[in-house]
Amino acid sequence: MNRNEIEIYKILEPEKFYVSYVIMGTVACAKLYRKACFQKVRYPVGRLYEDAFVTYRILFELTGVAYVNTALYYYYSNPGGIMQRPFDLHYYDSIEARKERKEY
Repeated sequence: MNRNEIEIYKILEPEKFYVSYVIMGTVACAKLYRKACFQKVRYPVGRLYEDAFVTYRILFELTGVAYVNTALYYYYSNPGGIMQRPFDLHYYDSIEARKERKEY
């Protein structure tokens, strides 16, 4: 499939996208970003759940979000990834990210 064959399902304002798809507004997976999105914002070094610290910030810098209702790539669940780990102190990184997001 080339880019001319991709059908845009809808274009939303960032706030409407965030409210309608709150989980998708905070995770990095299932998104394609332009390089320019990361000129002001960087992932925090040494944190787990690093996407939860920055994805919403990038989102609210945009003028619109194109939502494509087509599977264009697939998510690989890493057996050794953070989502498979037992609870530990790094879980508090996700709590800190939620706190920062609320303050934002």
